[in-house]
Amino acid sequence: MAALFLAPLYILINAYVVRWMIRWMGACHRLFQTMAFRASFIGVYIILATALLTGFLIKKPANLHRILKHTGNYFLGTFIYILLVIAVVDFGRLILKYIFHAPFIGHRSTFVITGLICTILIISLSVYGILHVTHVKTTPYEINVEKTVDGMDSLKIVLLADTHFGYSMGTAQAKRIVKKINTENPDVVCIAGDIFDNEYDAISKPDKLKEILKGIKSKYGVYACWGNHDLNEPILAGFTFNGTEDNYNDPRMEEFLTDAGIHLLDDEAVLIDNKFYIVGRRDASRCEKVEGSRATPSQLTESLDQRQTNYFH
Repeated sequence: MAALFLAPLYILINAYVVRWMIRWMGACHRLFQTMAFRASFIGVYIILATALLTGFLIKKPANLHRILKHTGNYFLGTFIYILLVIAVVDFGRLILKYIFHAPFIGHRSTFVITGLICTILIISLSVYGILHVTHVKTTPYEINVEKTVDGMDSLKIVLLADTHFGYSMGTAQAKRIVKKINTENPDVVCIAGDIFDNEYDAISKPDKLKEILKGIKSKYGVYACWGNHDLNEPILAGFTFNGTEDNYNDPRMEEFLTDAGIHLLDDEAVLIDNKFYIVGRRDASRCEKVEGSRATPSQLTESLDQRQTNYFH
């Protein structure tokens, strides 16, 4: 429902952005002042600005659906930069004009140069964002646990979350992730939810993706729990639309994890090599739509060995 209420605001903001774009291009050259150009520009902009909606509504043919989804995702990211840059510059213009009464504000050259700087900045930020997302970064943490285990003095864990495999993230990103994980030479790998992006069919090559993820190397295996995006739910610009209980749970997601060699922990604990436990808790939002309830941390760990020293052997 939130998406429907925000739709008029989205239209007004886009009108504000397009107005400044047309004014700036018109100041740059006479060609951009013609009705033919302005009509064409507005038409193309409308197609881009509504790609998220059309991709949401148009499911077939599948190729068109995927193109619209990709277009909408990239436009939304760029649009945020466009809006922020134009809004900040426009706010600065009002201050210079009405408070400081700067005489150069009304000059055409000032408008053209400012618009050019804004354009370069927006393009640079967008390109940087597209390239930066491909960079898999690791952040090391060292945690001391006041508990001893026979034959073990350390444990190296790789924690991974929010891969959101779907329209924007696929096999290329998976290869980078697996390569980075294997470089760390972990004892165990834990995936803390949001493996998928609300739609299993959004993955273009699921079988290939499974094989890539099977390439994760760790001493004790790979374990995962669900996140709030790991279900089949209509989503538009980050807003979800309620489906039915039968449609929420897509069995292919769990089958995917099994085929990829990933052990799903659904409100359960597992003893690894008779040395330590891994606990996977259900996601709160998934419980509201699918599972119904989830155990508390104390309930999940009440049957586990709580002693400071463990000698399982």
